Amino acid sequence: MVEEKKSGLLEAFSELKDPRCRDCPYPLDELLLVAICAITSGAEGWVAVVDWGEEKLDWLKRYLAFNKGIASHDTFTRVFSLLDATCFEACFIRWMHSLCPSLAGQVIPIDGKSVRRSYDGEEKMVHLVSAWHTLAGVILGQVKTADKSNEIKAIPDLLDALQIEGATITIDAMGCQHAIVEKIVNKGADYIVAVKDNQPTLSQGLREWFAAADAGALDR
Repeated sequence: MVEEKKSGLLEAFSELKDPRCRDCPYPLDELLLVAICAITSGAEGWVAVVDWGEEKLDWLKRYLAFNKGIASHDTFTRVFSLLDATCFEACFIRWMHSLCPSLAGQVIPIDGKSVRRSYDGEEKMVHLVSAWHTLAGVILGQVKTADKSNEIKAIPDLLDALQIEGATITIDAMGCQHAIVEKIVNKGADYIVAVKDNQPTLSQGLREWFAAADAGALDR
């Protein structure tokens, strides 16, 4: 039997509870290791995850036993649909923080996107607000929202979970809110926030300021 090694990824997800109520031949840590590694390698969908896992099984066995091999795509679908999404997000952010411990001097865009093919006719399309590490090319954290209009509530939760001191946070006009920019400043970061007509007074004030600057009025 192989001697199992504890990777940083598995340590970060150690608090995530297995939602299954009985012993199963495919432990949760094996499913997590396969899924996260496969998806970060470009796999799209559980069938592709399984294909990747079967191809990389010898490499995966360096970290866990995989006595029963790779689970079926149905098993991945069922287990991941039952996981505590909030706990998973916290574990993911903890893992990414271990990979990118300091964001000082980095530009971190925060934006919301709808997940492709997530609408099934009954449930609404999944909408995620994500923080992106521009230099490293990785997502630092995500928060799921009911729809795009809820980004205003999701952005502060995402900021709370990230260590952003010294970074510059960029957000589109949806995040142009006093509470959001105050939270960024209080956490020791700078911000660049787009302004549109969802903030009419601020938008008009900026237009007038730039018009005056173009006319040279600010130099006199």
